[in-house]
Amino acid sequence: STVIEKSRSTSRTAPEAAESGAYPYLQLFGAVVGGWLTTRTAALAAQRVAAGDDADGFHAGQIATARFYAATVLAQADALAIAATDGADAVADDARK
Repeated sequence: STVIEKSRSTSRTAPEAAESGAYPYLQLFGAVVGGWLTTRTAALAAQRVAAGDDADGFHAGQIATARFYAATVLAQADALAIAATDGADAVADDARK
């Protein structure tokens, strides 16, 4: 992944810069893992719905939850990736002053 490669190279050359991206990196990691898990759940739920096994609407709700997660949480992934890899510039600029 580009974020991981950039973080690795930055941590070798400028550890303080890598540290400044730790929080958004962890947020990104959590969002992506959450997306992976909700996608897996939605895929299984879609199989149940297709088989007619959703009398109470529970599985349809899981699919709706995955769509909501993708539209709201995963939509932030690009911004978090930028903050994790390029946020150090602001920290370095402040340190030089």
